[in-house]
Amino acid sequence: MLTPSALVCLPYTPDLIQAGITYACRARVLAYADLDASPLAALRRVVADKAVELAFRRYLEAEGVLYRTIRVTAFTDPERYDVEVGGRRCDLRTFPIFRKAVIPRIQRHPNELLRSLALVPANQIQSPDSSDRDLLVFSFVSGWVAWRSAELKRACQMGQPVFLMYPMSVEWTRPAKWGVLGALTLKLESGPPVVLEVGGQNAQKVFQVERVELSAQKAINLEKSFYSLAYLQVDQLPSGRVGLYSSRLKKTVVIEPAHWSCQQWSNSAGPRPWC
Repeated sequence: MLTPSALVCLPYTPDLIQAGITYACRARVLAYADLDASPLAALRRVVADKAVELAFRRYLEAEGVLYRTIRVTAFTDPERYDVEVGGRRCDLRTFPIFRKAVIPRIQRHPNELLRSLALVPANQIQSPDSSDRDLLVFSFVSGWVAWRSAELKRACQMGQPVFLMYPMSVEWTRPAKWGVLGALTLKLESGPPVVLEVGGQNAQKVFQVERVELSAQKAINLEKSFYSLAYLQVDQLPSGRVGLYSSRLKKTVVIEPAHWSCQQWSNSAGPRPWC
């Protein structure tokens, strides 16, 4: 029977947030590009999973517990690792909490988490990768999600550090015919200049990024050759529309200000937003 003393509260620091975001951006190219039914929901979970893994490793190091990391897969997700302690794999199970009414109560009374169901899908328990010696570690991450554009604008106006992403569709992320996307042109319709990052793959399917500064009504051509595009990212909400054109696909993607998606994370020490 678990007691409240069994709970370990770890701070969700900004470096964990950034590490989770960086990993999620690259993971979209590899293992999560086909989840276009709800790509942002999947990426939020990836961010939480990675942040929990790094926080867990940091906790073990602080407590002087010896552990080692094991590469899970070499192709589909080359940056994913499992933690092994005493020869037993630690199976980290992360449960994000997004309901605004619930988060303050959990922060005041974390022992309420002990009433949660420890659910593990049967197919994962029966998986060849699972073992009776595995240690199941359950974690909870609280976060405020900016579901509406008004909430996103309010977060930006409050000066919150933000990460705004526009995930590209499978047509761009995993094109039917592998080849350079040709000249890629970006243009900001109006408003103050915006620094924009483009993430994707080169000819060897190695992940790469390029950052450019967009000024209103000035077209910018990317210097790097991209064979796939996973996402566009900005650090502040553009006032006007952003357009992306591929000379090979002969297609233009127009991103309205409301299309940039944002999420805010918090912990018991105060808000630690990421978007």
